Amino acid sequence: MKPLRALFTSAALAAACALGAGSTASAALPIATATPTTPVRVAVVLPLTVPATEGSFVGAEALATYTSPTGALTRELDQVIDTPVTLAIDPMLIASIRKLGTSAPDSAIAWLDRLALATNETFPLQYADADLTLALQAGEERVLGTKSLEFAIDPSLFAPASDNPTPAPTGIPEPDTNEAPTLPTSDSLLAWDYTMPDVAWPVADTVIKADLAKITASGFTSTILESTNVKQSNSASAAAVVGDTTAFVSSAPASALLRSAAEAVTGDEWVSAMDELEAALNGFGRTRTDASMVLTLDRELLITGERLDDTVQSLEASSASVIVPLSTIGETAPASATLNSRAQNSARVAATESMIAAEQRDIQFSTVAENPALITGDRRLALLESLSSSPSAHPGGFVESAATFVDDSRTLEGSVRLVKSSEIYLLADRTSIFASIQNDLDQPVTVRLSVRALSPLIRVENSSVEITVEPSSQKRAQVPVQSLSNGRVTVEAALSSPTNIAVGTPTLVRVNVQAGWEGPVTFVLGGLVIVIFALGLYRNLVLRRRPVKPSPELPRSE
Repeated sequence: MKPLRALFTSAALAAACALGAGSTASAALPIATATPTTPVRVAVVLPLTVPATEGSFVGAEALATYTSPTGALTRELDQVIDTPVTLAIDPMLIASIRKLGTSAPDSAIAWLDRLALATNETFPLQYADADLTLALQAGEERVLGTKSLEFAIDPSLFAPASDNPTPAPTGIPEPDTNEAPTLPTSDSLLAWDYTMPDVAWPVADTVIKADLAKITASGFTSTILESTNVKQSNSASAAAVVGDTTAFVSSAPASALLRSAAEAVTGDEWVSAMDELEAALNGFGRTRTDASMVLTLDRELLITGERLDDTVQSLEASSASVIVPLSTIGETAPASATLNSRAQNSARVAATESMIAAEQRDIQFSTVAENPALITGDRRLALLESLSSSPSAHPGGFVESAATFVDDSRTLEGSVRLVKSSEIYLLADRTSIFASIQNDLDQPVTVRLSVRALSPLIRVENSSVEITVEPSSQKRAQVPVQSLSNGRVTVEAALSSPTNIAVGTPTLVRVNVQAGWEGPVTFVLGGLVIVIFALGLYRNLVLRRRPVKPSPELPRSE
């Protein structure tokens, strides 16, 4: 087939020249009509994501920038709202706006409200657009999801409306001015009325056979698979059955052309990409009846591309294609296909295994806390962020991001610890050993202190003592012991949770035992008291018996 540019009429060429000069007006490209073409039903999937953030949420300042009138999220939504384009939404965007309560930027609230009212089909990405097959291939049996978001809820951001007139974000109830504010829950921060809530979208070319069973077991009813990850028969349908999995097969070559068109900076770039895309659609429709195709846009935010609306409108106006919601593709009879397994990079899998192991240690450590969910919820979001499919999330590389997560876990696990002690002297037969426990967390912790003598010079009378330490503070625990013999003994002290999960590493303390000294010391002290009393009594008696010298008479004055 000839390039479509050669088939332009003079009017079409003039329109193309206008676009090349910088016009952003939509212009439908003419389609070759030498051979009748059956329009291909095309489902376009657009991810709504943002570049990586420093944390598990998008900050207020960044949200204000992205959702301003000229912000990237606003421009992106403007170009596709109320069109057949299907939106894949990162739940992090929704939670980030809602958790800010009445302090959320007005532009972010307005953007979220517009999104809620849009007629587009929607489905959720993983939180932070996490690469879901990485964790599966690293040993997880289910797709990782969020846990509690309670740690992120700041009650001061949900003050009564009389104190802050800014409207509450969509999904957060307006507080009564006469009552305490109603705080959101983890569920309400993430709640959204998705039209297709059970669609999984792994990163392209990362799925192996075992992943499909785990994705299905996680509750997903269909999965978007890249065409290079699937072996298809000569079928016209983008709907497929791969083993026991229902799949939408996205065309890798056609998706690349769509992305080139949507991200084009100049009109010439856009026209060239659209030439190739429409030629491909023409050829696909000419050889098949009732044809369908799934095209996906880049998972990164379209910051530089300004041609998304031109691209969508051109496809809608073309005789080669008709844009339909993703669910429409699923209504067609699926074709049989087999998976062309594409495993994740082994170094990335190994790094993910280290993160998953670190999170498991974090879960065990959290049992010391008054509210473990404040720890486990935070660490799960940090893990999902570390698994983000966005390249910008890993400026130093994925392995380095994983190492940072593991280091943060070590820091967390060291936040409750025994304070190192100098040598302890025991001078009595029965006394106590004191150990100081530091709690750097912002909530109380309860731990068990266990003490064990490594030689029989002393006997620990109560080897396990439970103690509660307040937030960001230190507390001393007292363990009663009995001295049996003089000498130096090493004592091992260790912390554990109330459920017997070890906390930190045991500490060795040197104890200098001087058993039996309390008797002589008491005798000496008693003797000193007697001597002092006797000296005082003697002094008084001597003073009383000493004759009083008469005072000299003063001369009388005459």
